[in-house]
Amino acid sequence: MPLAAVWEPSSQLIAVERLESGRAVSLNHPAYPFVMHVGGTGYGVELLAVGAAYLRKAGALYDLPDLIQPAGHDFAPRPVGAHQSSGLQMTWLPVGSDPRESLVVKRNNFPNNQATILDRMVSLFAVQTLVANDADWAPRNRLGIRINAYIRPDNSGNWIIGVTGSMMSADLATSLTTHAPALEPLFNQFRVLGNFRVIFSQLRVLTAQGLGVYPADVTSDGYSLRLLGQPDALLESFVNVRRTAVAGERYSQSVTEEIRIRNWSSYEIVRRESHPLSANMADLFTHPQGSNYAVDRLVDPSSQGQAGNIEDARPNRSPDELDRFRHTIPMPPVPVGAPPIPLADPFGWFEVRQSRLVRDSANEDMPETFDPAGTPSARSNEFAALSAYRQTSDLFNVIDDCGLSRNEIFRFAAPPLIVRYRSTIRPGSGKDGKTVNAQVDFDPPENDYFDLWDPINRRQLQVRFALGDVKRSSSKREPLGLATDPRWSWHEFCHVMLAGSTGKLELPFAHSAGDALAAIACDPHSVLMEDSRKPGMRGATFPWTYIDRRHDREVREGWSWSGTYHRQDRLTLANFNCRHKGYDSEQILATSLFRVYLALGGETVKWDPILARTVPDVGARKAASDYTVYLILRTILALGAANAVPLETPEQFASLLANADATTERAAAGPLASRAGGCAFKVIRWAFEAQGMYAKVPSATIHNAPGSPPDVDLFIDNGRPASEGPKPRGGYVPVSLDWIAPRPAWHATGDDQSRTGAIVLADIQALVRVNNRGSMLASEVEVKISYIEWLQGDPVHPWNSGNWHTVVANGPQAIAAGAQGEFHAQLQFPRRGRYLILAETNCKEDLSISNPETGLPCSAGPIALEQLVAGDNNLGLRTYVY
Repeated sequence: MPLAAVWEPSSQLIAVERLESGRAVSLNHPAYPFVMHVGGTGYGVELLAVGAAYLRKAGALYDLPDLIQPAGHDFAPRPVGAHQSSGLQMTWLPVGSDPRESLVVKRNNFPNNQATILDRMVSLFAVQTLVANDADWAPRNRLGIRINAYIRPDNSGNWIIGVTGSMMSADLATSLTTHAPALEPLFNQFRVLGNFRVIFSQLRVLTAQGLGVYPADVTSDGYSLRLLGQPDALLESFVNVRRTAVAGERYSQSVTEEIRIRNWSSYEIVRRESHPLSANMADLFTHPQGSNYAVDRLVDPSSQGQAGNIEDARPNRSPDELDRFRHTIPMPPVPVGAPPIPLADPFGWFEVRQSRLVRDSANEDMPETFDPAGTPSARSNEFAALSAYRQTSDLFNVIDDCGLSRNEIFRFAAPPLIVRYRSTIRPGSGKDGKTVNAQVDFDPPENDYFDLWDPINRRQLQVRFALGDVKRSSSKREPLGLATDPRWSWHEFCHVMLAGSTGKLELPFAHSAGDALAAIACDPHSVLMEDSRKPGMRGATFPWTYIDRRHDREVREGWSWSGTYHRQDRLTLANFNCRHKGYDSEQILATSLFRVYLALGGETVKWDPILARTVPDVGARKAASDYTVYLILRTILALGAANAVPLETPEQFASLLANADATTERAAAGPLASRAGGCAFKVIRWAFEAQGMYAKVPSATIHNAPGSPPDVDLFIDNGRPASEGPKPRGGYVPVSLDWIAPRPAWHATGDDQSRTGAIVLADIQALVRVNNRGSMLASEVEVKISYIEWLQGDPVHPWNSGNWHTVVANGPQAIAAGAQGEFHAQLQFPRRGRYLILAETNCKEDLSISNPETGLPCSAGPIALEQLVAGDNNLGLRTYVY
């Protein structure tokens, strides 16, 4: 790992995201961390010192080289030189108990042991402020710098802090430079008035009058100031309006106002935009010709194929027909006692509430109850209530399985999570509950952003489920609750985690990652992938209670991060509080993330001797699903407060996913025990590239095609199909990660007789061909070959376990863009037999994930070859009989 003193911002191991102006807005370098060893707790001034040291070097890439004082961790109060005197300064948001500041997302060993911390993922924020190095004066204008890092214990009782990437708000540089001198007199007015709380006490009254609420119901969420022309300024004010009526009838609001200020003596609201703080599953629902039902937490009827035709389980089928798809599964823990038993988590994390749509006498502030002696029909309110409890329990179990903390979900919300299994959906046409839809609504904490944080001010989150069918369920007769569908539940739970951990229900660049979670969590047990009678059904995100959303969208049909359905120029940085990118971008995100899952093992098959054919390897697919879901959840929990430094682009989301992977240490037990971090970040990069990211085209250009590979991307060719785009070889096209003879597709190509392919062997002579799919020269390319005997009947030897022998091939040599280099080595087999041959290539622009210099968890300790090799095209594996 490169220590801070030798870390170079000019390294091509740093992937830079740039605006059209050429200014960088994110740096991603999980295999090239900026590393410092520190004492203390690692969370206090030590972390700020590392962040400051990093910005002294990386700031040059952001064209902000003079932010930090020459010594210490403080920001310079008045930048000099190119950056003239500024009204807006910078400050760190330290790690503490306030969730609006920087944070460390800890992961515990499985089972969820709070006393044993497995790894730590850091989101460190530096934001603008009126007074340098004073967070109390931070306006929370969504502009700042985010630093992604990990904290690990070293062997001496101290800490290793490794920075793996960073991001800068696109408007930060402008607000520190071009706008700063003209705005400084206006900022001085804030100081003359004492502080901005005086102004906001006046603006709160103005906002409340315009919205018809009491000033006490309005809380500030930050502001941004820009100059209109002397003597006018424009203040963009972000506020939240609390829920002001019965929880089941009204919603809180997020409001953005533009306020013209003249000489700080008069205020005029010139524009206001508001929307309810709720997130629906769908704005429009269409009834398809065919679709399907859910009982098991991960298998809905359309995924089961029990009846041979998925139409047999449409949501509008009779109770008897739907009951054919029931499963007997254990009920999660509920409070003990005589029936009726309340559907409330015994530890207070969630509860399923009563509904007036079910009975007029219901108390909607109390949990629903059930009688365990009964067996309710699938088309019943009782079954919907039990399903809601089951699905919600599963969410918290997955959080536990990942080693993550339930408390992280409730940074900005108070437990218990309220689940309404039969509910109205407002606003819209579902006020009577007779709609196919679901919704999460959020009442933000009763804190102004500049007040001291008090967790008692948090309010509860609600999930509302309506119906899964309106054809038969137009009345209370035989209702089919939408809470029975695990896929829809996963979508809503994503909004729960976003709101609870960030204070906002949606991502800035997409509706959410809920479609991806629904598809990935439910795929391993689904038989839709095998049903030749229904081609394409595996890509239907909600195949039962159908809505036309998919996670297999074609990039060439417009589903591109730089194409028709998501061009970055359709996003404006103004009105950040209220903008929503929508469902098109969510499907692009779901397609990108589903491709990650498939490439990590979601296509794996195994040999069935009874059927004499290959069948899906559910265990391997479930392992890939678990890890991909974990990466998404941890990324969401690491986003931090939405009014600090929110992600502005999907590329930044992909970078944060990569950081989550690079941070992940191997668990001792549980679903993630076989995973070591570092085997996914290159796959993540390729999956988003395949969906049109990294296209290197102007933002106004419609680019419905894959993006570009990294500038230098070495690969040892394997048997995967060709990728789309101009660089078809060397990608991570999903294939089965099996060991079925004669040669799995993820193994390197090589024909020893014809001397063709990537790894060729002749007796003890080895030839390795290395290609460069990038656009720049790969310098000083090296190859080493490791081998180990693999006896018949023995399990496959993990990498870094057993007696692997290693030799270095001739070289190094340079490989031009699009070219190939050949490397020769002589092996020294101890005896005749069958061997595993692993070739690894490195250059200073592209390191293998197995290279110890990366510091990645997967580079040390035993790791399964199918994870390591499938996660890096720098590696090639094949078997050889000597």
